[in-house]
Amino acid sequence: MPDFTLLDDTHDLSRFDCGERDINRWIRNEAIKRHKRFDSRVRVTCPGDSNRVEAFYSLQLAIEDTKNLQGEHRQKFPHGRAAGFPCIRLQYLGVTETRQRQGLGSQALLDAVLRASLALESNGGYAIVLQPIGGSEAFYEKLDFEVYGTGIERRMILPYETAMTILARYRERSTDYDRWLKY
Repeated sequence: MPDFTLLDDTHDLSRFDCGERDINRWIRNEAIKRHKRFDSRVRVTCPGDSNRVEAFYSLQLAIEDTKNLQGEHRQKFPHGRAAGFPCIRLQYLGVTETRQRQGLGSQALLDAVLRASLALESNGGYAIVLQPIGGSEAFYEKLDFEVYGTGIERRMILPYETAMTILARYRERSTDYDRWLKY
């Protein structure tokens, strides 16, 4: 897996283009500001010794409304008990167009899920949540994210238990888990 390091001022975001206008605008104009004020944490990967960002993701602590949860997730938060549930939001994930469909997006997602899982394991929370953009649901479903809600309230959720299973599998199978933790 490539190293996803914390974003800093040396990273070149100016040429990042994943084909999604909102993601491009966020990484170029907002990412470093939000990262520096700890509103979210942004991790990036660059080719070789270059500082040109090829892929990134952003994680953020959040409270999500329980009103759109369905099935077993809804049952864990009966009406009236809680208006929101603690989670980690996968705010953005992007891969430059020149590197798409080569596995880099899947590696970015795995890195994001592993880091979010460690935070959930250490600090609590119910799930990892995201809002899919541009019909990306199938990409996230490959790692067991489930759709909930409709319209502008449409989200995807990866419950804590599933995230922990993914983390445990990675710990067992990875030969570089300890090295990965350092980044």
